[in-house]
Amino acid sequence: MKTLLLFLIGIVSLVSFGQDGSLDTSFGNGGYVIKDLFEKTNYASVVRQQADGKLILGGLSDVNGNDESSFLRYNPDGSLDTSFASDGVLTTDLQSNLALNFQQNGNLIVSGTLYSTSNMGVIRYFIDGTIDPSFATNGVLTPNLPIGKLSKINVMDDDSILLTGSSYDSNTFSIIFQKYLPNGTLDTSFGTNGTLVNEIGSTSFIVENVKTNSNNTYIIAVENSETNFQVIISKFSPDYILDQDFGTSGVSAFNFGPTIYFPIKKADFDIFGDGSIYIAGGHGICQDVYTSFHAKLKPNGEKDPTFGDNGVKILASTDYLAEQVVIQENNRILISGTYFNCFEWFFVTISRYFSGGFEDPSFNLEDTYQEISFDSMQLLADGKIIMAGTTPWYTGSFGSDFAIVRYNNTVLGVPEFKNQNITVYPNPFNGIFTVQNNFTSEKETYQITDITGKTIDIGELDSEQTQIDLSSAQSGLYFLKTSNGVFRLLKN
Repeated sequence: MKTLLLFLIGIVSLVSFGQDGSLDTSFGNGGYVIKDLFEKTNYASVVRQQADGKLILGGLSDVNGNDESSFLRYNPDGSLDTSFASDGVLTTDLQSNLALNFQQNGNLIVSGTLYSTSNMGVIRYFIDGTIDPSFATNGVLTPNLPIGKLSKINVMDDDSILLTGSSYDSNTFSIIFQKYLPNGTLDTSFGTNGTLVNEIGSTSFIVENVKTNSNNTYIIAVENSETNFQVIISKFSPDYILDQDFGTSGVSAFNFGPTIYFPIKKADFDIFGDGSIYIAGGHGICQDVYTSFHAKLKPNGEKDPTFGDNGVKILASTDYLAEQVVIQENNRILISGTYFNCFEWFFVTISRYFSGGFEDPSFNLEDTYQEISFDSMQLLADGKIIMAGTTPWYTGSFGSDFAIVRYNNTVLGVPEFKNQNITVYPNPFNGIFTVQNNFTSEKETYQITDITGKTIDIGELDSEQTQIDLSSAQSGLYFLKTSNGVFRLLKN
């Protein structure tokens, strides 16, 4: 029975764990879907997965000098779903800042800047792509904000809609929330007649992203300045008031100091299950990136002293800006970012990291079409990665085209084995794995046992990295025991 179990584990491992980062050739044409729409220049900016596995891509097309938005639905194999809207394509009155969300029944909530008003608009569509006239006013919600401007949207677990924005008035920067019922009517029980304002400080910021976790809301923002680069994370309690137990009065700040004029600034974050936060970002212009960083906060907003230099790692790259952060269920971190300069097409790469900030060498991005400029990354339900973006203007018959690329990626059932001192990778492994001793200079003894408790190997961990060879062992589950704990290992 034990032999059969080990054999089955080995077979599942071999089937399930391909090369992470390789193109998924079962999708589209060798992993790619390229789409020209309206014989115009197209720019994709958002992609989301429906509950049934289908993908919706959103982007803009340059029609007679005006940006017009479209949403296209694709089947899981990358073919266009012609049952959606008009032959697979839904056109809207939105012209920028596109976002896409779903309510529990599958209805689409799309948002962006309305062409007709130049303000934020929210539109609800049925799952087949037809507009839902019962939502707000004939299917369209046009929020009314007394001050500031709304820019972000979250659909909550109860299908209510949270809009987030900011204002800067009389040297006071504020975060603004506005909440709507699932049918698009203003929730007047929220805040003051549906609107709640939180004053943050005297420095102006631009909201980059909003995420919710365990009924709390987190916002990342970058300083709205031509001469200084500062990033803040603010945490709001379930009643959308600044959490005074987080950071300093609800805000944790990273000030990287002076920058250049008119820089590009990027920052994003995601939240671990224990409430700690991983952040990545940077600023620069043309081919010069002046700061590219990763950072980690403890759940209370304090900088994690076990990560980098007091919670911050400055990357050595001089031409890379991290733009999007996604934490997998095994606590490994996917980060997409842009390599760019002013004279050539920008292109994006994806890297995967352990929670201690060390790059995961078992993830290697394969891309034979590196000139695609990506704007959106999503981790799919099966663990694969989808990227949406735009081809260079000179590759299409009518300019840039929409592009989707899908990569293989394993969201391992075996979690990342790491505590404050030890990181183990790759896991699963084929024969040799590495133990990274992150924060201690002392050697320590390790023991490896199989699932019956039989000792397979004993040795000492070096001060930094130790490679352990289990090539002669059978495929299956093993346990690495050190003074820091017991770590599960899966051998392919």
